[in-house]
Amino acid sequence: MGIRDTLRSTRRIVEWGQELSYRITLEHTDTSFEKWILHRIERRERENRGKPSRREDFVLFAAPGGTPTRDALTLISRAFENNPEAVLVYADEDVPAKNRWEGEEYEPWLKPMWSPEFFLSCFYFGNFFAIRKTAYDKFLEKKLFNVQEVVEASIADEVERRMISSGWEPVKADRNGVVNLRPGENESHFMDEETFEDLKNRSVMRYHYRMCYEILLESGAFERHGASKVIHIPEILFHAAGSLDVCRIFDTGALKLQGISNRQLRDRILQKAGMSAASQVQADRESISIVIPSKDHPEILRRCIASVREETDYDGRVEIIVVDNGSTQQNRALIEADSTTYDFTYLYEPMEFNFSRMCNIGAGKATGDYILLLNDDMEVIQSNWLCELADRARMPYAGAVGAKLLYPGTTKIQHAGITNIRLGPTHKLQRMDDNEVYYFGQNRMAHDMLGVTGACLMLRRELYEAVGGLRQELRVAFNDVDLCFTLFEKGYSNVQCNDVILYHHESLSRGNDLEDETKTKRLAAEMHKLFELHPDLFATDPYYPRFMTFDVSDVGYTYYFRSIEFSRQIQLATPKPSTIRMERVREDSCLYCGVEYHDALKGWLGDRHTDTPADSYLQGYSFIVGSNNACYERKLLLQDEGGKVYEILIKPQYRPDIAQNVPDQRNVELSGFAVQIPEGKLAKGNYRIGLYARKRLAKEEILRWTTCYLNL
Repeated sequence: MGIRDTLRSTRRIVEWGQELSYRITLEHTDTSFEKWILHRIERRERENRGKPSRREDFVLFAAPGGTPTRDALTLISRAFENNPEAVLVYADEDVPAKNRWEGEEYEPWLKPMWSPEFFLSCFYFGNFFAIRKTAYDKFLEKKLFNVQEVVEASIADEVERRMISSGWEPVKADRNGVVNLRPGENESHFMDEETFEDLKNRSVMRYHYRMCYEILLESGAFERHGASKVIHIPEILFHAAGSLDVCRIFDTGALKLQGISNRQLRDRILQKAGMSAASQVQADRESISIVIPSKDHPEILRRCIASVREETDYDGRVEIIVVDNGSTQQNRALIEADSTTYDFTYLYEPMEFNFSRMCNIGAGKATGDYILLLNDDMEVIQSNWLCELADRARMPYAGAVGAKLLYPGTTKIQHAGITNIRLGPTHKLQRMDDNEVYYFGQNRMAHDMLGVTGACLMLRRELYEAVGGLRQELRVAFNDVDLCFTLFEKGYSNVQCNDVILYHHESLSRGNDLEDETKTKRLAAEMHKLFELHPDLFATDPYYPRFMTFDVSDVGYTYYFRSIEFSRQIQLATPKPSTIRMERVREDSCLYCGVEYHDALKGWLGDRHTDTPADSYLQGYSFIVGSNNACYERKLLLQDEGGKVYEILIKPQYRPDIAQNVPDQRNVELSGFAVQIPEGKLAKGNYRIGLYARKRLAKEEILRWTTCYLNL
């Protein structure tokens, strides 16, 4: 064996040892749900010990075989006591895990705040909820239906369906028109005992759904400000006995119960709010104004408008208004010609790009009952999209209504609603495969969310005008989020329709906000302005479960207890003059860098923390594409305006979200960094942020400068 072979063999052994060390570190991260939930319950009991609580009268509904936590009744009673208008209280729960990930036996089912549109999609209250006794007694007095009727009707429907599918031929009906089974026949001829028991349990859940609907309708929970009627306790208060399939959640809301359809449920909500009930015919007569900002994209715009005109099945009037802020004369002529072909209004007004102003100009010319803001790089692929959006926007509780967007020609998700985490508004499930079902159907059905994207956003015209449209000082980014925040603060619920799909040819309109320093700074300034306008929503999202990861840009739904190691190990560090010999280092984009936050620590924690030191905080992640990341050490670099470079050796932070987002990359679970720089450890100035990686026992050194700066 030659020297080179010996060196290669030695390097492989060393790399194996480094990966082993990496794996041992991962195994010591605290990811046990059982340990976490026991700790959480004990903490709640300590916090509530000695606190007086008046026992409120309520009726508790719990699935058979499940077990409430020791403090469940106390917390429910206190919720009713603290919210005198509330008629229903529900809580989080855990269910036996269908897929025993990481050896866990149970999976948390964490729920949003009261979500009227989500409730019309499914019975998301689940296995454990309580109703104020006065409201329950009032429901019983009406004698609308009882649980036995619902169970028997559900079983009869299922038996009949199975009879038909099995080729069973009915006997002659009796004098009352009732078709009877033959002697000796019963339900067991058409389903086994386990299926029959499951059907009974589902039927009880359907009864609960219909009962809750009637009580909530009577209380006004489906109207604006209805959130005061339904209270969510964001704590796990129930251990369910049976696993919960997504299809079982779907089953309840859309099912016809005793001849009552989902549309009839909606019509009753509209009538209760003093609005006109909308049958499908009446709904289709409502007019919609589509406002499309565009400049110098005649081909892209043509594809968008052609798909609207040719692929949409909507009997009402649809007007399209294109607002152009200064296309070239050649492109202007092409668009004007298309306006005749595709019947749209063309408003040409040269000005600096301002998405908000352009939308407001178009909305000012609109005559429809609804305003729909639409990017010019959208493509319609679902014929009933306008019907579905209008159905949701019509509801008295609805604010902005959005659609699910996919990357063109794929099943990759581009947008499925906006969640507001500590890093700001973020797109959950982005680039995930829509063929999969995520977190109890999060990419299915309609969900109430804090925000939807302005790329496809509908709301009632009077509502758009009442809030003043889009805020024009937010020229490019976050204007849609600001609108959604404003509507939420006024008591409306924004609705993300994940059963409505369009293609979004992303970045064709304007490009990537993070491609240069100017856009990065503009984006940061506009987000700062957003939370100046809505300080109470900083790092807050009542529709996003509190025990999901909140401090990192996780596009999936990762439980907080699985990434708790991250928040325990924020690195306090003093930058030192760099000893890196830059002539040996290659600058390469294979070193992927994501700088999520780079500003004052106070801005990260929020104004609620009054004793925060004037330190700086940097957070993000980095990894080497296509390499074994267990073999690299990384440094955070800060370059001052004179070119001097400072370095901080990174203490790896646990980021399971990155591993989830890039499953094709090797050993990226410890790719994070979270660095706190004490005040005074760097001179005042503007520091460019970079990342450096060196492969141990090798000559490979890689550098990547970002477009982000730390301003001191």
